Amino acid sequence: MDTLLQDIRYGMRALVKSPAFAAVAILTLALGIGANTAIFSVVNTLFLHPPGVVQPDRVVVQRAYYNKLGLKNIVVSIPDYAQVRDSKNIFATAAASTVGSFNYTGGDFPERLRGALVTWQWFDVFGVKPIVGRVFTQAEDQPNANREVILSYGTWQRWFGSDPSAVGRTIQLDQEPYRIVGVMPANFHWPSPQIDLWAPLGLDSKAFAVDNTFNENYLSVARLKPGVSFSQANTYMQVLTQRVFDNPATKFAKDAEWGMFLMPLTSYVFGNLTTPIMILTGAVAFVLLIACANIAGLLLAKAAGRSKELAVRAALGASRARLMTQALCENLGLGILGILAGLIVAQFGLKALLFAAPKEMATGLTFSLDGYVLGFTVIAGLVAVLIFGTVPAWHMSHADPYNALRESGRSSTGSRGRQRSAPCSSPENWRSASCFSPERRSCSEVCRASAMSIPDSVRRMSPPRRFRFPTRSTTPTTNRTHFSRLFSTVSRNLRELSPPAEVFRCHSRATMAPLRSIFRDAPQLPAIPARMARFAS
Repeated sequence: MDTLLQDIRYGMRALVKSPAFAAVAILTLALGIGANTAIFSVVNTLFLHPPGVVQPDRVVVQRAYYNKLGLKNIVVSIPDYAQVRDSKNIFATAAASTVGSFNYTGGDFPERLRGALVTWQWFDVFGVKPIVGRVFTQAEDQPNANREVILSYGTWQRWFGSDPSAVGRTIQLDQEPYRIVGVMPANFHWPSPQIDLWAPLGLDSKAFAVDNTFNENYLSVARLKPGVSFSQANTYMQVLTQRVFDNPATKFAKDAEWGMFLMPLTSYVFGNLTTPIMILTGAVAFVLLIACANIAGLLLAKAAGRSKELAVRAALGASRARLMTQALCENLGLGILGILAGLIVAQFGLKALLFAAPKEMATGLTFSLDGYVLGFTVIAGLVAVLIFGTVPAWHMSHADPYNALRESGRSSTGSRGRQRSAPCSSPENWRSASCFSPERRSCSEVCRASAMSIPDSVRRMSPPRRFRFPTRSTTPTTNRTHFSRLFSTVSRNLRELSPPAEVFRCHSRATMAPLRSIFRDAPQLPAIPARMARFAS
């Protein structure tokens, strides 16, 4: 865990040192994650977790069809609803509703209200509880006794300013007194987003007569019993259809090829949007893949500039797995920042979707970043990190450390040769050069003053061809043996050239400075041998 946190901190420091790269990468990742989060929020609201419904996968809608009449999906009649309501072995509860309207005359101006006439089990089917008051009782759902109403949250705010004492008051609807018994939550609006209130349906016994079997005017919904699947319930509807066929009073059903079936609640309400939403989901998924490809290209370009650092780490004993882990941990910090920025982009994206949607479709819809959406965002961010981080990490871990260090040494030799000052341009002038005047108090000051004025004969020294850097991590003991051999070779070549001791110490300290910085940033790597430590001190 300490190593993981250290790698993440190192990655964050690297991002701070490269603000332009970090800004471009985070913005690119935020656009991809934000677009996917916004679309998933729509899918979650419409199909997975509709607002105001508990366990929506257990709620079904009862429908009817007439094949010979070309009617494939219509509402049902009260006798059809009664069959489902009485099938207690399949359905836990069932309810029916129809559209109603009321004239409200209790305000300063008359107001036309959109209402729903429902049976008393309506709210039990959806599993919703009122925030104030109660729901209807069976005694109130009777003819000439249905003088109670339940207000929607918006109506309660508009009329009574969210005053809880509104429950129990009497209002005038169609010049008849109605008593308010409850208030529904803000996210409940079934069967329509434009609903202002609910009133009991109050059906009499004549409505359940067999003669009304084909009088389809009601929306019927039901909740499946625990343990009953949708396919089992839909198969049971064929049994209920056969009962109607077997009744001589309803022989028209067989002639018209009438029947009943079930639909999931989400498919019934948002079925027409399924195909467009799925196409849009696939499109934004490709946007995230494109963003990951762009970030991977940026990381590969950045890794090319770190070849010397990675080569030194590999030479010090870091395995390929260790280098890949470090690279992925560094990218994890980039992914976290991209997730946070993606949530901000998703908020604006949801507002844009609601603004662009048709008014009748967007009315009553609210898209929120709930726990399901946040979980999806985190998963999408982690997957993105794996996508754009794996290829650069693999490339970094498979670099040849010997070639990287050799090429780095050649490039640094040329640059240092061009920066060499005139007084120290030859071995004969080393001791007489002004850069080693007695006033100089430290080796670092000497290096800065002379711009590393060391002849090319010393700079171009390299290990013998028979020595190879280890291409993969072995044991710390083996790594120390390699470095001891490297140190001995370099020291022997230096002694043969016999440079002044003062210049040797100065040059060795400047050469080991990158190694000391790497040891400081990666203390978990194996310790260097004592001889190498003395050489760098």
